Amino acid sequence: VALALLRRSVTEPRYFTDATALNALTAAVATAPESRAVAALRLQACLAAQGCDATEPAEHVRRIDPGNGIADFADLRSATQSGDATRIDAALAALANASAFNIYFNANTVAATDALSRTRLAAEPDQRRNGKAGEWLVVVTDGYSLYGTAALEDIAKACRDPAATDARRANCLRTFATLQRADAMVLQSVGANQTLRHAAPAAAAAAAARETRRRLDWYGESLAAAMKPWNFRQIPAVLLAARRMHAREEDAQ
Repeated sequence: VALALLRRSVTEPRYFTDATALNALTAAVATAPESRAVAALRLQACLAAQGCDATEPAEHVRRIDPGNGIADFADLRSATQSGDATRIDAALAALANASAFNIYFNANTVAATDALSRTRLAAEPDQRRNGKAGEWLVVVTDGYSLYGTAALEDIAKACRDPAATDARRANCLRTFATLQRADAMVLQSVGANQTLRHAAPAAAAAAAARETRRRLDWYGESLAAAMKPWNFRQIPAVLLAARRMHAREEDAQ
């Protein structure tokens, strides 16, 4: 998990390639085949990597985490690459029926931070402000944010298609509503922003999206206001402790 999240953050790609991340996560899944968090991250890494076939990672997520709609993003990716409108609509219908979109942001960032804090690497982060664990938490959080949005480009493209039918638009709005209840704020943000782009301004869906956007902005502003020169070391430590306690990112804020 740590290697996979470093892939999205480090500046030396020779050592942390997509293959490095996928190989590490395949080994992690073999070690912990029932871990929903590891399975979700492997699927996201595959969707973010050029030329990776996400069929098996998606099926693994479906087996151990039924109802988690991130598995259906693999079908949408395949349908988008084929250009088959019928397949795209079928994938969007499946996404619209998902009960949740969970990427286990807290569990994976905590696991990666703990692992990296116990490891001596040639290029470690600057520890002067936040301490070793705090700096690693910043690194892996940045890495996860990039994974979290990789699969969402396909749905944004399908939903803004000028030829989209009313049924497709309805499925898009249902998917965006469920994304706003995801366990990671990056997914919630995408769900809210896409709803505001596609829903009528006076619709109930738009009102709910504006409330999601207000809440997310408040979290960000509150965290920024709390970070002072004298407590840079404390804030990441508090966030790390909170993420251990809560499954959802927003509950740890």
